[in-house]
Amino acid sequence: MSKRNYSCDVFYFVAGRFKQLRVLNLADNDLRTFPLSICYIATLVQLNFASNKLSDIPPSICKLKQLV
Repeated sequence: MSKRNYSCDVFYFVAGRFKQLRVLNLADNDLRTFPLSICYIATLVQLNFASNKLSDIPPSICKLKQLV
């Protein structure tokens, strides 16, 4: 049986369902990779990834033009 990454499913669900999401707090979640689906939530103005274990942030983060 293969190990499934359910956290990725959650991010795709959020990106697809919450089109008007403005604030996303993912602090202290032991994330190791940046969920690319978040880059499609164009309405985000605040995004918090503090205290995770991210090694890099993808260039596609630039799609989030409203981040402050």
